[in-house]
Amino acid sequence: MFKHIPNLLTLSRLFIIPIFLIIPYYNSTLARSVILGLFTYACISDFLDGYLARKYNIGSNFGRIFDPIADKALILVVSCMILVRDKSFIDFLLYPIVIILIRELVVSGLRENLSSLSLSLKVTTLAKYKTLIQMLAFGFLIYGGTDNTWFLSNKIIGIFLLYIAMAISLITGFQYLLFTYKNMNNNN
Repeated sequence: MFKHIPNLLTLSRLFIIPIFLIIPYYNSTLARSVILGLFTYACISDFLDGYLARKYNIGSNFGRIFDPIADKALILVVSCMILVRDKSFIDFLLYPIVIILIRELVVSGLRENLSSLSLSLKVTTLAKYKTLIQMLAFGFLIYGGTDNTWFLSNKIIGIFLLYIAMAISLITGFQYLLFTYKNMNNNN
């Protein structure tokens, strides 16, 4: 049973993602609190499933396939949720979110391409920091609003962190492109 916990955590993330599509239409403190709680759970479960799979050597093909899908789906859906809900901030949010999403798609494509060459694209420490900052940014943006100064300050912190995540996304994306280019040329 223990060996299935990482897969169950991944599945639970996939099952809660559709809830993020509903919540933007409820812009109350309670709705923001619920979605922040679910998002926090998703972030913690993402960390835990990988940690448990590595620590106890219980990785599976299911996890290798569905964990990245759950991660990308979460980022995509939460990004869309934030853009739909925060129209007054769209000028500040659109570019970093689009750049982050494009980077995620490119890196997924690079991983797929490298796996066909029996190579893997290891996650760098900087990319892990990017993910942490991005998740913090999304957390502040989920909870932030325009109700009062407290919520507005959360929004501003979230936007600031999102720009940092965008900058790191560009750096790590370029690093991964360079790694892939070098390895593809070495295999030809």
